Amino acid sequence: MAVPEGCGPGDFCWVELATSDAASARSFYGRLFGWTSQPVAEGASFCMFHLDGRDAGAVYPLTADQRKEGVRPHWMAYVAVENADRAVEQARLLGGRALAGPQDVGEAGRMALIADPQGARLGLWQARNHAGLRTGGVPGGLNWCELVTPDAPGALDFYTALFGWEAVTEPAGEMPYTEWVNRAVPIGGLLQATGDWEVTPHWMPYFRVEDCEAAALLATRTGGHIKVPACEMPDVGRFAVLEDPQGAAFSVIQLARSQAAAPVTL
Repeated sequence: MAVPEGCGPGDFCWVELATSDAASARSFYGRLFGWTSQPVAEGASFCMFHLDGRDAGAVYPLTADQRKEGVRPHWMAYVAVENADRAVEQARLLGGRALAGPQDVGEAGRMALIADPQGARLGLWQARNHAGLRTGGVPGGLNWCELVTPDAPGALDFYTALFGWEAVTEPAGEMPYTEWVNRAVPIGGLLQATGDWEVTPHWMPYFRVEDCEAAALLATRTGGHIKVPACEMPDVGRFAVLEDPQGAAFSVIQLARSQAAAPVTL
């Protein structure tokens, strides 16, 4: 089944938070982004985040097995695909690994989790009754996803072959930056981790805010932490890397006026 209109193949279509304290996380992100939250069913631990009545993501508690294995609270981004089973098989052929699924999620769709050859984890979503996010372009919504990896050339080979993304790299001082482009629209980024970065390969979600410094300050006042203070990206805006009270990392971005008026696909 083709992905419903509004979230086409190759788009970032969903984001979920796995956490050690879902109630605390729901309160934190509610205050930070204005999200409300609601269980998908009475008594369910899986909750949907909403922004002005539109789906903004989800949150669920880490399982006992995940905690035992040392899995830390984290955000997971999902990319829309036409067929999750074929996408997982293609990921394997390209050197990636299947971590979970493919499996049906009721009538909502079919999902899978994969790891790329460098170990960065990403979700795949084949939509049926649930196309994904409906919060693109507004403050509080997902705005960008960025891959940080020690092997940018390997990541370029993997993701361009898996999703058909184009990659546009522009020098930025001593650190070139690559944009992932899907159907002529920039949807995310790629950053080469240097040898002194103490990070594992990962996809970082960026949520849009009106004021980067104010959002970072509010995060600290509600139990979060600032990992990278507000920085300027010329012609793009200001961003900061934050951590919620349970330790899940995410970024906020205040778009420059020219960027804020640009069209988005979420």
